[in-house]
Amino acid sequence: MNQYKHIIFLLVIASVLFSCKTTKYVPNERYLLKKNNISYSNNAIDFEDIYSIIRQHPNRKFLGVKWHLLLYNTIDSSKIAQKRQLKNLKLKEINYKRKRKENKINIRRIKKAEKKGESFYRKKNIQLKDTIELNLFFKEWLKYKVGESPVVFDSLQFKKTLEQLNSLLKNKGFYYGDVNGELEYSMNKKVKVNYELELGEQYFIDSVYLQSENPLIQNLFLDFEKNKTLKNQSFEVEKLERYRSSFSKYIRNQAVYNFNSSFINFIVDTNKTEMKVGLGIFISENRIPSSSNPDSLLEVQHEKTFIRNVHFHIIDTLSFKGDFLAVLDSLGIQKTGKYLPTIDTLYFNETRKRNSKEINQGRAVYFYYNGEIFVSPSIIESNSLIEKGKLLREENIEDTYARLQSLSLFQTIKMDIVEIEGSNEVNIHYYLIPSKEESFSFQPRVSSSNGYLGISAGLNYTNKNLFKGAEKLTFGLNGGFQSQPVIFDDENESSDIASVTNKLYQFEIGPSLKLELPGLLLIKNSKLNKSRNGKTFLSSAYSFQNRDVFSKEIFQLNYTWQYNVGKKQKFQMGLPGFSQIKFVSINKSTSFENKLIELNDLFLRNTYSNQFIWQDWKLVFEYKNQLDNENKKSANFYMRTSLDLAGNLLHLFKKYQVQDTIGQFAGQNRLFGLVYSQFTRIDNEMIYAKPLTKTKSLNIRLLTGAGVPYGNSKTSMPYDFSFYAGGSNDVRGWRARSLGPGSYKYYLDTGRTAVQVADIRISASAEYRFEFSEFLKGALFVDAGNIWTLREDANRVGSKFSNSWFNELAVASGIGFRMDFEYFLIRFDFGFKMHNPALPKGEKWFFQSRDKFNQEIKDFITESEANGGTVTQSKIDYSPFKPQISFGIGYPF
Repeated sequence: MNQYKHIIFLLVIASVLFSCKTTKYVPNERYLLKKNNISYSNNAIDFEDIYSIIRQHPNRKFLGVKWHLLLYNTIDSSKIAQKRQLKNLKLKEINYKRKRKENKINIRRIKKAEKKGESFYRKKNIQLKDTIELNLFFKEWLKYKVGESPVVFDSLQFKKTLEQLNSLLKNKGFYYGDVNGELEYSMNKKVKVNYELELGEQYFIDSVYLQSENPLIQNLFLDFEKNKTLKNQSFEVEKLERYRSSFSKYIRNQAVYNFNSSFINFIVDTNKTEMKVGLGIFISENRIPSSSNPDSLLEVQHEKTFIRNVHFHIIDTLSFKGDFLAVLDSLGIQKTGKYLPTIDTLYFNETRKRNSKEINQGRAVYFYYNGEIFVSPSIIESNSLIEKGKLLREENIEDTYARLQSLSLFQTIKMDIVEIEGSNEVNIHYYLIPSKEESFSFQPRVSSSNGYLGISAGLNYTNKNLFKGAEKLTFGLNGGFQSQPVIFDDENESSDIASVTNKLYQFEIGPSLKLELPGLLLIKNSKLNKSRNGKTFLSSAYSFQNRDVFSKEIFQLNYTWQYNVGKKQKFQMGLPGFSQIKFVSINKSTSFENKLIELNDLFLRNTYSNQFIWQDWKLVFEYKNQLDNENKKSANFYMRTSLDLAGNLLHLFKKYQVQDTIGQFAGQNRLFGLVYSQFTRIDNEMIYAKPLTKTKSLNIRLLTGAGVPYGNSKTSMPYDFSFYAGGSNDVRGWRARSLGPGSYKYYLDTGRTAVQVADIRISASAEYRFEFSEFLKGALFVDAGNIWTLREDANRVGSKFSNSWFNELAVASGIGFRMDFEYFLIRFDFGFKMHNPALPKGEKWFFQSRDKFNQEIKDFITESEANGGTVTQSKIDYSPFKPQISFGIGYPF
């Protein structure tokens, strides 16, 4: 403790000196706002609502010190002003010289032009230095951009705050509450402001009734009230506004398309004795100008609106052959209005008959174009939820716009609703301006996957309408470097396994081809439910990867269907029997191969062997409960489940396949000269995000997964389908892929690998996120998790999953810093190991002793030396609770 006394003493002295400087730039007879104290007895009002109303807040603090203010005060303002004045004079002098030079050059050019008898000359323009948006010099930037000027107490702002706090109480239903403000002045020119809120009793809504003679509105009100009633809720203005917005949107979604919130008014009847409110919902009818007298308005009842016809205008002349303007003149069509005229018409009808009955009624639309429609009409029609004879619902309008936009075929999409006089019908007109079909792009990328930094670039060619059916073809050529951990700890003799550094070990390059088709391939669009919005993805890729100890070639084919169920659910499904085919060919160096043989780890040898994966089926289900836009404090929930089955179809034909009888793959069958994998795997992810305030949130993630290798896979699943733990997106106290499996004592295994994979994963993380500023954000986190093998691994004793798995969860906590650059976010997390499952019983927590741990290491060294072996000291991890710094791009989840 004595060694820290001097440091503590210096910090105390520094803080005292700093506190004396905080009022340096506070004018005489004025006071620095030191603190705002807010006190109230009832939790019916959120602190954030009160805090956001206060007009003045003290200078920002970090660790109890107002660093930004201290920085502002430390730099002399007069010196900054003098230097700025000199720089401005220098700028003026530079601009004067540049302008004089420009004039001289132009005079010479004028004379030269006159001499040649020319009436024009090329004017010289010399760019002047910017004197409006000045480039700040360092101290100026430090003082005024990083620093923060003192917040001087303003009595006018104080009074306005009291007025607005009183308004807040009333808006929250506390009509008989009161707000008091008290000022505490100190001798060192500082003032503390105390806000005391006496809330009193709050009004509650006792009953809700509708005042409308319209039967349609009455029925809609009854349906809406079943789930969105205000009855028995606190009487708050914000809730009334949300109710008004939700109810008006609900009515529009029930095909009363021109309804808006201004038609809804509230009738409030209060009972002070019981603090109850009777709330009336008054719905006014629509008013339209009279046809006989435009100055008078007629009251018209709200009614449901039907669609008479749907029209698509393709505003394009690229497919027109000939002189388009000349054709317009010959037809007497003038080019007026905001859209280009169209001269060709097509009536497209997808209505079909089944058993003499019409189905898909309403799938009839008009197309207007010039020369030739550049895309199949069925594609546009199948992405429109606006149909002839159907009700005009607002949600269908929004979904149609989003789906047409997702085709990437149009640069502009405009909709026009034309009411048909004397009826409750409208005509719908879409005006579509095509975008460019082909494009090239170059994409440099910096990525981070569990702390492994990657630098790459891709050259892509995209055709958005390959066969005139909105088929999107993307051909890419990608290459780059990816940092990877060393495989064996002895590849880096100077470091122990807890601090192995990552290098740009892996070089990767390869082409890829992806074809995205609208709808589900082999199924006609007219037979599909439009709401599913199906897509088909066909892709192929080749990749060559090179490391110092091996090179790898990967070739794969994929076939995937994707469709939505409503707005919250998404399904991705591989073609049964042919979801993915993947070949992995690995060429190992002699030393690397010898090391694998020496270790005799079947799990590891399987990881670094040629692989053939024939995926029978893949199913991915996603559910997303998006944040309620009307209530910014509602939670967001996301879930993803994936199921993979591989090798089962091939195994049905095992009697026609060659079987190995000796060696590593004894008892396994081969196809095309390769041993194929057979397994079933399920993986789950759940994320819960709860906003606490505008700048704070609680975020929780749970990961669970398990894979079962069987049949033709004797040891483990392929590397890409195995599970790992640790890293910047997992348990952040451990380096990526170094945690586990189970209670495996890695520190007693000098032949251990730096990457650990297994068959089962359980992991959970919780983050409390907050802001230091708009640019710098922070997080406090706790992570827990581990991986396990299904079968006992002789090389990793303790790795098998058992009933005691809960005691084998690793736990880490820490603090994170995020720099928000608007388009991307850079993250640094400092993780501290709290519970290390590899350590002896009674010493797994960081606050427990290390006696058994140290004795195990001593016994291990003694035994190794007794058997004639040697132990490299750098191979032993003497610090099982060493902190870990993780780097990432984007949030961890």
